[in-house]
Amino acid sequence: MTVKCNICKGRVENNNLYCLQCAFSKGICESCGKRISDIKMYKQSDIDYKKLKKIKEADRQKEFLKKQEKKSGQNKEIQEKNNLQ
Repeated sequence: MTVKCNICKGRVENNNLYCLQCAFSKGICESCGKRISDIKMYKQSDIDYKKLKKIKEADRQKEFLKKQEKKSGQNKEIQEKNNLQ
C-alpha cells in the first residue's frame, strides 16, 4: 500500500503525511504536519507539478509534429524536383 500526500495526493517517502514539495511550500514538517517555519514573507509559487509535466509533454509533442511536417514538406519538394526532371 502506498501512502499519499494529504495535499497533492502524490507519493511520499517513509510513511510521511506530506510530500517534500508541499511541506516546504507550506512550511510544515513532512511527518507530523507541525508548522516549523514562518512563510509569511516568502515569495513562493504554488506549482502543480503534475500539470507542469503535462504541459511540457504537450510542448514536446507539438515540436515533434512540427519536425515531422517539416521533414514531410522537404520530402515532397524532393519528389517534385525528381518528377520534373
